[in-house]
Amino acid sequence: MAITLMQWLGSAAVVYGSTLFGHRRAARYRERPRELRRLATLLYSLQTEISYARIPLQEALQHVTMQADKQSRLATFFGDIAQLLSLPGMTGQTAWNEALAQYALYSPLTKEDLEILAALGRTVGLTGIDEQIGHVKASIELLMARELEALEERNRYERVFKTVGILTGTLIVVLLI
Repeated sequence: MAITLMQWLGSAAVVYGSTLFGHRRAARYRERPRELRRLATLLYSLQTEISYARIPLQEALQHVTMQADKQSRLATFFGDIAQLLSLPGMTGQTAWNEALAQYALYSPLTKEDLEILAALGRTVGLTGIDEQIGHVKASIELLMARELEALEERNRYERVFKTVGILTGTLIVVLLI
């Protein structure tokens, strides 16, 4: 039984699709530790702006946005919070939650990682400077611990998902032909 051109093309499409799926899944494991590190660094900058410069939250967030990569999701996240705070009647907590909801759509972070940010958002702008600094420090420490976990997961699963994607596509092709 000869394999037709359509079968070859279909087989190539199945293997390509499953390989692409595996690589995209692996990319989330690869990107998550980087994103956690960037986030912790930017929160440290926010802490510095709040504690030493003693500037309003909106201005501190604008400074943090300028320190982030202009094209990064985190620059958009902090920039969105700063922009929302400029609206009349907008609280820090509401602005933080709205920006976090948008950031979560495209972020490689897990639900648990995002919960750390949500917890920080519940205190933003509601407490005094010393309390805010304490909350930011606690969030940084939690994110750094999550980064170590993310590095372990990346080492464990990144290569697995790449390989499984290719092998799954190949298995499907073998079963169908």
